Amino acid sequence: MDFGGKSDPYAEVHVEGKTAVTCVVEKTLNPVWEQDFTFDVTHLHQDIVIEVWDEDKFSKNDFIGIVRFPLTRLKDQLLHHVWLELEGTPEEEESAVRTFRGSVLVELLFDREEEGADIVLNNCTSHTYVPLHELVVAEDMTLVRALCSLEGRKLEQLSRALVSLVRGNITKLISHLIDQDIEKTRDTATLFRDNTPATKMMTALFRILCDEYIHRTLDILIKGMLVQDSTYEVDPARICADENIALNKQNLVNMCKIFLVTIGHSAEDFPSEFRPIFAHVKKVVEAKFPDHPISVVIGGFVFLRFLTPA
Repeated sequence: MDFGGKSDPYAEVHVEGKTAVTCVVEKTLNPVWEQDFTFDVTHLHQDIVIEVWDEDKFSKNDFIGIVRFPLTRLKDQLLHHVWLELEGTPEEEESAVRTFRGSVLVELLFDREEEGADIVLNNCTSHTYVPLHELVVAEDMTLVRALCSLEGRKLEQLSRALVSLVRGNITKLISHLIDQDIEKTRDTATLFRDNTPATKMMTALFRILCDEYIHRTLDILIKGMLVQDSTYEVDPARICADENIALNKQNLVNMCKIFLVTIGHSAEDFPSEFRPIFAHVKKVVEAKFPDHPISVVIGGFVFLRFLTPA
């Protein structure tokens, strides 16, 4: 970083052993590169890696951060606009205190051709929200507690904004809100059932991280239901005259079993960002409700707040 707190940032984009480098934007913490790069790739089971550096003309360039994006998320061949939070070195990421390094906005497109694929991206990075980020993740969580007094639509919008802002510290933020929910809960039957800041923020995080997981896991089952002759309506007021409600109930039970087995077998594909959050839920729920099966709490939350809306 230069005197005056500015940088001369540039980005290196790495895909399948190939590298492209952006221009250097001098004396700024908010560079906008607006450069397109095209890479030929042989498969999508790899990451695109973007490293951001601060150029120093008189010494070694300074590392700012790195992001990785799995190319499998581009298989729909649609243009993706994605904010990715910069990470530090592996040692820094494993430490108890993480430094917010800014975010990179990328536009990514996969265009399938006979000879591989093209990936076109446009990127920029921003430190504009560093002061706000530091306020949100402050130890006392004063700002978060004040903001979370909102209700309804405003709370939902706030949750999405906070998740995007603090992705690197999302475990800390959501764990704090979960603690508040559990502290107020007297009956496990009502745990995570209300629209609270914790449940809204978890739902927002699910929607950001799990789109690919949902499509990969459930898409074929849902499409299969649409082409089958089986019917599943069990409401007597809605069932058609030529349908058998007992048969429909059995069809529904069988299909639910298939969905449950499929979801259970997909555990390794479930986004890893949720593991520390669920571990925290397990710890605090077991401490307050030692006789309650923790699998019911976490499983119920995942189905109620994620799979059902999805």
